[in-house]
Amino acid sequence: MRSALDRLTGLTLLLGLGAIPLVTACAPQDKYDNLMTANRSLKEQVASAEQERDQARGNLDAAQDQLSRTSGEYRDLEHRYNDLNQSVQGLDEANEDSLRRISQLEIGVLPQEVETAIQNLTARYPDLMTFDSEIGMLRFSSDFTFDLGSTEIKGQAARSLKTLAGILNDDAARNLEARIVGHTDNVPIRKPATLAKHPTNMHLSMHRAISVGEALESAGVSVDRIQVAGFGDNRPIVPNGPRGAAENRRVDIFVTTKGAVIEGATVFAPLRAAGDTAASADTDREMPMK
Repeated sequence: MRSALDRLTGLTLLLGLGAIPLVTACAPQDKYDNLMTANRSLKEQVASAEQERDQARGNLDAAQDQLSRTSGEYRDLEHRYNDLNQSVQGLDEANEDSLRRISQLEIGVLPQEVETAIQNLTARYPDLMTFDSEIGMLRFSSDFTFDLGSTEIKGQAARSLKTLAGILNDDAARNLEARIVGHTDNVPIRKPATLAKHPTNMHLSMHRAISVGEALESAGVSVDRIQVAGFGDNRPIVPNGPRGAAENRRVDIFVTTKGAVIEGATVFAPLRAAGDTAASADTDREMPMK
């Protein structure tokens, strides 16, 4: 349907062309109608395209707003992550420091100067001793420290214990003490003279721990920093054979903070009390063979 303007325009044209015969006016009118129809179609398409454009612009503006908000949220989350990461790192450092303190209290981790000095000592006597720095334990081989069935300390072992006493008397070790534990293999004591001094392997292990403690005391370590224990053949570290096992004949010295708990060796006696008890059981100080 043509609009009023179209009709008005058509009427004007008709009025202006009144002298033209009616037959000749039909062809231009058809072209005009066709052009007007095409024009309306184009207008409708333009209007539809403009509507779609406006809708797309609205969607674009909304997406930009969302992106802006999302970018802000991302930056906020990034800052939050960095803050939390710094907090976690701080907690990790605090936890490691706490673990170090707990370790020093519970298993006697040594000051670096003391650990280095003991490592140097063990390097000088590799056949005589080993050192476990994680628990602060020096392990002496009884075969290199004592004669069979004896509690008398051999010369090389005596010299090493004197050096150890010097380490313990250094300022870096002033809060440390020595816990000495004797062990034997499972070969029974048979010689009567040895039995008179050490009725059982338990006695022998304790007496050897006492001898090591007395060597440290003689070299200047305060007696109140020395404790001893003996377990005989009750705690082997390798299976015993028909003749026992050299690895099980040992003396362990735990260098640790005072009051520290040592797993597997919880019963210690002060050196002086243990030494007095051992001396009362001996009739003389000669140490016979096992």
